[in-house]
Amino acid sequence: MLTTRSRFKVLNEIAQQNKEQIDTVTEEKREKRRKKVIRELFETEKTYLNHLELVNKYFDFPLRFNCLIPDNIHSKIFGNIEQIWEVNKTLQEYMEQTTIGQAFHYLGPFLKLYSSYANNHETALAALQISMEVIHLYQANSGVPYEWIQR
Repeated sequence: MLTTRSRFKVLNEIAQQNKEQIDTVTEEKREKRRKKVIRELFETEKTYLNHLELVNKYFDFPLRFNCLIPDNIHSKIFGNIEQIWEVNKTLQEYMEQTTIGQAFHYLGPFLKLYSSYANNHETALAALQISMEVIHLYQANSGVPYEWIQR
């Protein structure tokens, strides 16, 4: 038969074992979530870089070097997209070489490029809209068909 003191000791030990088991399960869940977040961050960065490369390859570069739109309009529409691509490419490389935290800490100041890009978004949309209207007017008045890029 257990005394009150030994009963209390046994119950405390059982409670401690349960707590350790719960802590282990909680830690395993936390580690699983952490790995999932890291994997999603890498996948998102890779996808984002691919999208930026497509924008550059099929829109930015051809429009700029074939002189399809004036430089000032091009600058308004595409802004600092090349710099953003460079920063994200470097970010991805740093994430692969170091920890995610170190990569963001190192490149944090460069992420301010996004604020100017985002602040320019309305101007870019307006410039794009005006350019499309000019093309429609030109097409209507000249009779020359304009081939639109199909998505």
